[in-house]
Amino acid sequence: MKNSFKYSGVFLPIEVMSRELHGKILLAASLAKQTPVFLGHKSEIYKLASKSSSPGILLNKSVGLKNNTKLYQSLRQRGFQLMAQDEEAGTVFSNFGDFFARRSSLRDVPSLDHWFCWGDDEASFLASSMVGMPMERMTVSGSPRSALWGEIGRRFWSEEIENLRNSLKPFVLFASNNVWTNSPLSEKQLLKNRIKMADWDSVGKHIYQEKVEFERLAVKAFLECIESTLEATPLDVVIRPHPAENTALWKDRYRSNPRVTVSNRGPVSPWILSSERVVHYGSTVGLEAALSGVPTAALMPPGYAQDDIVKGVPFWVSEVIHNRVEFLGFLNNSKICQNSRLEERVHRKIANVGNLTPLKLICDRLSRSFEGRELDDASSFLKSRLQISPLKIKEWARSTRLRPLTKSVRMDRYKRPHLDSSTVELLLARSEKILDLAERLHVKRVDSNSYLIWKSPG
Repeated sequence: MKNSFKYSGVFLPIEVMSRELHGKILLAASLAKQTPVFLGHKSEIYKLASKSSSPGILLNKSVGLKNNTKLYQSLRQRGFQLMAQDEEAGTVFSNFGDFFARRSSLRDVPSLDHWFCWGDDEASFLASSMVGMPMERMTVSGSPRSALWGEIGRRFWSEEIENLRNSLKPFVLFASNNVWTNSPLSEKQLLKNRIKMADWDSVGKHIYQEKVEFERLAVKAFLECIESTLEATPLDVVIRPHPAENTALWKDRYRSNPRVTVSNRGPVSPWILSSERVVHYGSTVGLEAALSGVPTAALMPPGYAQDDIVKGVPFWVSEVIHNRVEFLGFLNNSKICQNSRLEERVHRKIANVGNLTPLKLICDRLSRSFEGRELDDASSFLKSRLQISPLKIKEWARSTRLRPLTKSVRMDRYKRPHLDSSTVELLLARSEKILDLAERLHVKRVDSNSYLIWKSPG
């Protein structure tokens, strides 16, 4: 077959780099002890998998059936196994069914060979009659992302944490989640995307209207807390907009204030672990911060009760703030919000937080797919004509620059910036240290933004 290669391995596509890369690198390092791994931009990884003439495993970042029907059919014909874990998985929703109503692709989970769940709540729902995924085809593993929450994350991000603490004064991290009323997309584009949700007619319109109203009130409270921090404390402020937000709103407002930093570049984890406090209004940043041991507050706008639909898991683990007095009390209180009654509920949503168990469970399940199969040592691929050239990298960069700079192109660039080899090598070295690997892994660029990671046979 033209431009194909004889090879078996695991293919790890990435959609949002700042969200997924670091957990996926850690997983790739763990998998590479047993099998070669491809990791990179999702479009390139799909292409590499489609060119494989021998079986492998596509471990996708969501179900992906609707947008990749032809790819999945082609991979099935080659003997591939299709597995996935949703990178969001409704971890902020107190009821997984609410997330299911928004994520139409979850109805196609039974089309996959295996599904990795963040927690028991997800597995129980997907095994129900509404979806019908057999329990034996699911693993409650937790996520490689949440493995980096807590002490492992502090080790992984130690250099970035030190740099932030040396370059900034002590600060409060404000995590904005204003994705409905402050999107870089036009209202027409935003609604078009939202209408793709499952059950839009019965659920979507109601959700949209409710979230818009909640955000308007939440942002008002958010701004009041930022001003209170600056007026009543010596702490500086870092505002972290959601990846789907328009950062201009925040940058324009605080451009002339040297005590305020606005940044949504790179991973959020080092910022969380460098902060004195974290403030949010229903963000996964709040969830990660609280489960990493950082004092965390959730703003509850006036008029909303504790059990409203807007209140999800990040509120469970945070100190809920209703007014300025409570907020200033939170800033002056060094205690971490803890509620043993909620601990079991949280761990039903996200299993194995802050440890390497998710990697072990995922690797163990994938390794069973290779039992009895002779694995290539990656040499056949490296000798193939598919190796990347410096010219191709330049062509990719040039074509990216020449694309019309629309709002959707800006969003794509933010989600998937260029993945350079020095970044991959650095993160892989950190992963080897975290995993205590005795032998260094090899890494080689195999497309403009994709890499092959493997261990020498022997």
